[in-house]
Amino acid sequence: MLTLGAISFAAPWLLLALATLPVLWWLLRAVPPAPSRVMFPAIRLLFGLPQSEETPSDGGREQVEPSAALVQRTLAVVGAAGGDAGAPGRR
Repeated sequence: MLTLGAISFAAPWLLLALATLPVLWWLLRAVPPAPSRVMFPAIRLLFGLPQSEETPSDGGREQVEPSAALVQRTLAVVGAAGGDAGAPGRR
């Protein structure tokens, strides 16, 4: 059987609080608090931005044509895959 001897004599208010917990739990489940609408605070940072679209500068780098960039990326992937595969004939 459950005994609450030390709690009942040392702190009777704690025993009363333990008895009211199920009532409080039921009350919160029956009447949930209304949701509050909170505006995301970081959206205020976006309000001061200019509306015009600007192209970023190239940063001093040489511009590569799209077809040349595609060839460079393909060769890089083939080289990485070949280096990962190891030397042919070795097992």
